Amino acid sequence: MKISLKYKLLVIIVFLFLILIFCSTLITYFYTARHQENFFVNKLSKKQASYQKKNELIKNVFSELSEEMRNLYKRNIENDFREFYFSLENSLIIESLQAQTEALAQLANKYKTENFAILEEKGIIQIANDINLWNKPILSFLETKNIKLNENLKDFVCSEYENYFVITAKLKVKNRKFNIYFFVNIQELLNFTEPQKNKILENIKDEEIADFAELTADKNEIKKIGFQLLKIFTLTNLIIFILGAIIISIALKLMLTKLAKIQSAIKEIKNKNYGYRVKLHSYLKDEFDDFAEQTNLMAEHIENEKLNELIEVTEKLLPQRREIIFSDYSVSGYIQQSREIGGDFYDLIEITENKYICVIADVVGKSFPAAYLMTLAINSIRLLCKQYDNNTSFLSALNDYIKNYTPSGKWFTMIFSVIDLLDNKIEIINCGHPSAFFYKTNNTIEISSQLPMIGQFSSEKFNKYLAEYSQNQCIHNFEKNNILIIYTDGLSDLVQNNNCNIKTLFHEFCDNNDFKKNADNFLNFIKTKLHNFDIKDDLTFCIITRH
Repeated sequence: MKISLKYKLLVIIVFLFLILIFCSTLITYFYTARHQENFFVNKLSKKQASYQKKNELIKNVFSELSEEMRNLYKRNIENDFREFYFSLENSLIIESLQAQTEALAQLANKYKTENFAILEEKGIIQIANDINLWNKPILSFLETKNIKLNENLKDFVCSEYENYFVITAKLKVKNRKFNIYFFVNIQELLNFTEPQKNKILENIKDEEIADFAELTADKNEIKKIGFQLLKIFTLTNLIIFILGAIIISIALKLMLTKLAKIQSAIKEIKNKNYGYRVKLHSYLKDEFDDFAEQTNLMAEHIENEKLNELIEVTEKLLPQRREIIFSDYSVSGYIQQSREIGGDFYDLIEITENKYICVIADVVGKSFPAAYLMTLAINSIRLLCKQYDNNTSFLSALNDYIKNYTPSGKWFTMIFSVIDLLDNKIEIINCGHPSAFFYKTNNTIEISSQLPMIGQFSSEKFNKYLAEYSQNQCIHNFEKNNILIIYTDGLSDLVQNNNCNIKTLFHEFCDNNDFKKNADNFLNFIKTKLHNFDIKDDLTFCIITRH
């Protein structure tokens, strides 16, 4: 699946937009919470003012009602007193003292609060509804009740003092002068009006408290709902933020990784490593994958151009004939590369008319780097082998040259065979290469590796191996009908993949006298013996025969 880079950038923009929404939501929440707080404070203040106004109104109404009731109460006292006065007047004439006392008690009992009905003569209380007041001075009573009577009291007019309503009248009976007093405690009137007023005020107060409690509950509930919504929204946004951060991190990492690989490829191509390829292995394709593909195509195009140039060079460097005959010897070779150009080569070099060198090698790597190293190896072998008569000196110089003039990790395996036509001897030196096989009558000798690969180790270490080899050189008499086969790992891998043994195959080939012992016939022979001739690597071998 291919996702354009612009869509990845769109994901990043959407993620940033979600962060902006999250921040704006937080700001809106705190602004709303503050606005709600101010709203409830103002509403509570208005409620308080409303209830305060109600209280004042109730108090004013009750004040007016109290005044009217006070006047009505006073008139009622005056009427009761008049009625009592006239009944008393008649009782004094025709009734006894007991009847008079009962009349006073009857007047006093009309009122529930403290009251006093007094008949006074010459400053002494004659009769009262309270028997304890009889025969006591009226002034003493007034002092006890903290009442200072006004001298200008009018008869049958109710006057108001601090704690009492007072009404008086004068009575003359049989030449006797009496003063009649009726004291009624104001508390009765208050006991009637104040509870009503207080009850209404209490109801208003209860209503006020209930309203305040309801407003407070509403405020707390709105706060709670808002906080819950904020928690849910915050958690949701946090999850989105984390997932978005993970996705963006992965996307950025993938993009930066792809970019780094492309940059590495460009550097490798700049350093002339034209075989380098960008490998992204991404499931989600984007412009970076297209760029990587174009980079690979560019590298492949450059590599092919360079390879074509190298092919022309290497074709000229490799032996032009499939079989070379000198004296009673023949050297035949076969090379098939898995790509247009590989790292295998063989060569036959004439040192003198009596000395020939046959070499086969396999350089590390493939494609252009391998071709470059192969070209360098062929030329260096051809030049150096003619400069040194001693084989060990030649190998030491070759190792130093490859080690010093190639990048780190570049080396090649090699079998170096020196044929002496005068003595009919052959020296076989194996430098980390697959084993060579030397066929003598009814016997095949295996020559395995004696030295490290060329260019693998430093001069000092390689020379130690050379010193050991000098003590035990591999030199054989090259008699008639003796055959030497040298090959690269492409042949050994092919034979092993068919569950066969290369030594057995070679020995069988040499024992068969039905065909000439050369590379073409050996190739045809192994084709008949192997059921699967699928070549996956460069296939190179060389056969040296003395007839």
